[in-house]
This record gives sequence, structure tokens and C-alpha cells, in this order.
Amino acid sequence: MLTSEDFNTPNSNNHLSLTLIEDMLSAGLDVYLICRGKTNSDGSECIPVQLKDNNGFSFDMVKMPRINKNHFVRRYLDGVKYAYRAMKKWIRHRDIDAVLIQSNPNSIFNAVLLKLFLRKPIVYNVYDIFPGHAHKIGVIKSALLFNLFRNIQKVLYSLCTRIVAMSEDMKEALAAQGVKSDKITVISNWFDTDLFEVKPYEKNKFIKKYNLPIGKFYVQFAGVLGYVFDYDMFISAAQLLMPYKDIEFLLIGDGNLRDTVLREIEIRGVTNIRYYPWQPLDIIADVYSACSVGIIPLKKGVIGNGVPSKACQLMACARVVLNVVEQSNYSRMFESENIGISVTDYNPQTVRDKILYLYNNPEIVEKTGSNARDYAFANFTREKNTKKFVKLLRELER
Repeated sequence: MLTSEDFNTPNSNNHLSLTLIEDMLSAGLDVYLICRGKTNSDGSECIPVQLKDNNGFSFDMVKMPRINKNHFVRRYLDGVKYAYRAMKKWIRHRDIDAVLIQSNPNSIFNAVLLKLFLRKPIVYNVYDIFPGHAHKIGVIKSALLFNLFRNIQKVLYSLCTRIVAMSEDMKEALAAQGVKSDKITVISNWFDTDLFEVKPYEKNKFIKKYNLPIGKFYVQFAGVLGYVFDYDMFISAAQLLMPYKDIEFLLIGDGNLRDTVLREIEIRGVTNIRYYPWQPLDIIADVYSACSVGIIPLKKGVIGNGVPSKACQLMACARVVLNVVEQSNYSRMFESENIGISVTDYNPQTVRDKILYLYNNPEIVEKTGSNARDYAFANFTREKNTKKFVKLLRELER
């Protein structure tokens, strides 16, 4: 399993990687992990105890300095260097049966080296589709660069034996780039049923930790404060609702745009947003339970190139999900299944109206949250989806 991060780096996919490795080990697969680590570390603090203590698990860490995520070119060149240094680790492990690459913009270099020197089946696990993701949100502005990277990705897809997409929207986007449908397996994001349960306000560790008033109607965004997060929409909706003293917004997380977001909140004088830092994984259910509505405002172009992992976690905590996204299979699912709301006109006034509708109809909040939890347990559990990964790897092993 080849990834460009370690478990100490705050991101929305760590819990997916951790639970996937745990369930692969439980199914009898040995897992050899290669990850990036800090230059002054031996890697021991980067790997969770439940993995290190398993006899079927081993790892190597590639020590490299952290690169500011705002510097795209430097990050990309750094990824080339990482692929080469990782090769010097995995080249000694020729007894493996298959490789699982966790997606990142530099995966092509890993795939080329693996094809040349290891020649084992490659599964490419796509968290977000590059460069479509980066182009749509404005990280890559040049049409020339976009087309160059898109053609490079087509080579990557051709080198991979199977590609895992997180949604039908992503499968359609990959197919539009020429990937054959029978090469793509859809495996949804999941939540850990042992970890995610409804945490009532009276016993909620996050509520108690920050001494939040219990009587408020909280609208929450918890996650990575990065380029896909439409912070202008979040701040604008909060600003429109400032006259309603019982409605407050919770902003929880970290990311390369954190300082920009907090500065914008201050400049605009929005006083009904409470900011809190990234929270530890062991209270994640308390975090997502500490609201009435979980808002997910994403920039145009994200859906189809990626899927918000927090959606199924909010649903597992019986919370209403309020999406701000474009029309898609993802957006329509919430309306057709009565498990949330999708605003697709990107109008802060519409978002304001939907929040007020929920605020004024607590019985609808309760019913929709209950429906969301039932739907999450029917479709997005860890047990259901990690088994699909294990089945796929067993097929490649044979």
C-alpha cells in the first residue's frame, strides 16, 4: 500500500486508510505500507498502535520535508522525488501479490516505476480525480497545463489493473476520459460502526470540551479548510443569519486556507461563527453529533471529481446534511431518499432559507436525520465496503 501521507497529517481520508488496513489484516492479508514522514522522525509516532502490533503489518517511511500545499510546482516536483525514494524501499519486497496506490497528483511516477521494476497488479484508489479537481477549483489555471496533466493521467489509468472510484459520478468522469467501465470498481466512502454513533448534547465530549451552550441550533462544517471548501458560501450564509441569535455556525478543522478563512470572517464582521481546531479521531462522533445540520459547501467541479467523506459520517450520527453542490447523482440522492438537502444554485440566500426552514421545523430535522442514519447503515458501513476491497485484492492475487 503506497500513500503520500502519514497518519499524523490532518486529512479527511486517514480514517478510511486506517480501517481499510485493519480489515485487510483481519481478512488474512499481509499489508506492507510505504508512507511519507518527517525528516526528524523514525516513523514510530506516525503509525497507529493497532497496526504496529499486528504481525501481518510492516511499513517503511520515506523521510522528506513538508512542502507548503500552496506551492503547486514545488509539490509536484517533490512528488517525483518521493516516488523515486519510495522505490528504493519497495524494490526489496518482490514477494508481494498486488499494489494499492492511494491517489495523489504524482501517482503516475509511482505507477511507471512499479510497472518497470515490480510488475505486479496495480489498484489505483481514486480519492479525487486529477487534474479535473485542481482545474475546476482554480489551482491549475492554464489550459495547456490542464491538458498535459490530463494526458499524463490517461497513461496512469492504462498502467493500472483496476481503478476504484468512490461514486457513480466519479465513474462517469473516468469513463469520459476513456477508462473502460469494466476496469472501474465503485466502492463508497464508509464510516466505522464502532466509532460513529449519536452522541447526545448532554454527554457530548466536544460540547463539554468547549462549553458550548446546549440550547443553540448549530450549523457545522468540520473538515479540511482547503481549496475545495467554498468558504465564501459558508461565511455568506452565516452573515445572512446573524439576526437569529439561536443559530450559530461551527467551523472545525485545519488546512492551507485556515488563516485566509479566519481573516475573511474577521474582515466581514461575522460574529456567529465559532472556530475550533482539528479534533482527535476518538471524539469524531461527538464532533459530528454537535450540530443539527452539517453543511458541506463545495466549489463547482468537486462533485464528479471527488466525494465528501464527511457526508456518510454525518448521516451515521443522524444529522441532516445540507450540500451546496452542482447537479449530480450525489446531489439527487439526498432529495430522492429524503436524507438531506442539496442546494445547486450556489445562492447564499437559498442556503439561508433552507437553514431557516430546518430551524423552524424541528420535527423535519429529526425525521430527516433518522432517515439519513438508516440509509448510511444500509449503504456506507465499514463492513460492507472494505469487504469489496478485500474481494478485489483476492481476485488479483489469484
